[in-house]
Amino acid sequence: MRGQVVLITGASRGIGAAVARKLARDGATLALIGLEPDELKKVAEDCGPDAGWWEADVTDTESLRTAVEAVAERYGRIDVVMANAGIAAPGFSRSMDPTMWERVVDVDLFASGGPST
Repeated sequence: MRGQVVLITGASRGIGAAVARKLARDGATLALIGLEPDELKKVAEDCGPDAGWWEADVTDTESLRTAVEAVAERYGRIDVVMANAGIAAPGFSRSMDPTMWERVVDVDLFASGGPST
């Protein structure tokens, strides 16, 4: 991954943050996207001086497009996209509040994670 520009959605914490830190150690340049600016900033700081972060909601096409365009402008390219953003809710889908279930499906299945948005 050395020299590759890697865009990771859901990079504020969990798997996204852990993968970002690992890829940074391997020489990748990280572009982090998520909804928690304070957490994104911490992860970016852990990933080195070339890492950047952008606040964006992957379920909002315009928000995501703006972030992806800013990443491409800053780095000149995006080599790898890890569409990692996701949420979970407690319980079973059959008994979950319908609004929560729709949000889970919206983020986990319908959200776009890449530059083709």
